[in-house]
Amino acid sequence: MDYLNRIYVPEQVLTLGLEHLKQEAGEDDKKHLSIRESLERAWRDCEARLHNLNQMRVKDLIDDTEYLDEKKEIVQEKMRAEENLKDGTGNAKRAADLTENALLFSNQGRERFKNGSPEDKRAVLHGFGSDLFLKEKKLSIQLEKPLLLIGKGINCMNDGITQFAPSKYGLDKGQKGLSPA
Repeated sequence: MDYLNRIYVPEQVLTLGLEHLKQEAGEDDKKHLSIRESLERAWRDCEARLHNLNQMRVKDLIDDTEYLDEKKEIVQEKMRAEENLKDGTGNAKRAADLTENALLFSNQGRERFKNGSPEDKRAVLHGFGSDLFLKEKKLSIQLEKPLLLIGKGINCMNDGITQFAPSKYGLDKGQKGLSPA
């Protein structure tokens, strides 16, 4: 229960965090759309360059060695663009989902463990991470990195460090605690 108390996120902080995630997600979507369009242009450019290179070879404007060297370079560039297009889809969304899940776990885990069914308690224990071990009849847990970061942030908040969010999210310099936004 001590672990759950250390990472507990109060309702106001949860609300601020989730609102911030939604705002960031909108901005990230715009950035990723721009990046995707740029990668698609690069891919189309490679296609056009390959077509032009083939035309030059057919018309005997370049020799085989020059053709193969240039083709290899263009194909590699095209493959990099394709990989980036595949990799870039969903990374920001997955990160936002993981952050949201960690915040919700930190907010609801204590209550679920205290009042939940044995299955709920097991799910909460598994939510901490995979490094659970029993030593001298005491359960030790190596928290997952997101939960460690949340715990550090909560510690800072509890220790009186006042500036943990920009003032537009309801917390101004020198102000302790949370105020309604």
